[in-house]
Amino acid sequence: MSYFLFDQELEEGKTYILSGEEAHHILTVRRVRVHEMLELQDIRQRRFLVRVTSVDRKSFEFQVLSSIKTPDDSPLDLELVQALVKEKALDLILQKTTELGVSRILIFHSCHTPKALVSSPGQALERWRKIVQEACKQCGRTSPPEILWASSLENALNTGLGQAQTWILKPDVPLWKPQSLSIESLHSTPHRIFVGPEGGFHPEEYVLAEQFHVQPIPLGPRILRAETAAIAAVSIFQFWLGDLNFHERSSRYGTLTS
Repeated sequence: MSYFLFDQELEEGKTYILSGEEAHHILTVRRVRVHEMLELQDIRQRRFLVRVTSVDRKSFEFQVLSSIKTPDDSPLDLELVQALVKEKALDLILQKTTELGVSRILIFHSCHTPKALVSSPGQALERWRKIVQEACKQCGRTSPPEILWASSLENALNTGLGQAQTWILKPDVPLWKPQSLSIESLHSTPHRIFVGPEGGFHPEEYVLAEQFHVQPIPLGPRILRAETAAIAAVSIFQFWLGDLNFHERSSRYGTLTS
């Protein structure tokens, strides 16, 4: 069940009024009625089941019935470093990787980023943050990923976490078979995945990434669109090291095999 936001603290048994943009969305899109149940998350990121008690044109009153346990965040600290792409593709990347549990999304201006796209974030950052917040509400995630901006690949490489294991998607490299690395050690390490724009990274960008000890990894034999690559990469890492692994927990620790 999706949830909605309330900008105050909530307490069980008490009655409140929700107005403003969130109420407008609930009343006009969700078309809430008296006695309906909703999930609301308060300013402290606590979630509650509430019952609508009265409805006005621009607001509604509700009573807090009980608290709800919020889903755990992914145990994997995963940052997507995404080259700026066209708006429709970027919106999809933001939405789907948020649903998949990515921790941060750093968007940067790549050599192959179309010149017509923004070269500085401006109002775009606000829009991107709203997109991931709405994705959180839809999928039940408690808090959105942090959204960051870098003006170039070099700046993106310099803003990373010092202890992170860093990867860059690159076609035509040998399939990576890390038999000697244990999942336990990788699981406890932050990870960053660099994904290129339409047309891929410029050769000089790969050289620059290599200077920062970024490891190239492939995503199979086919050339993927930027949005497909980002979603696929995050999904693979979440299955491999995060909370999309449906095997027994104990089987996740040991040695990786090809």
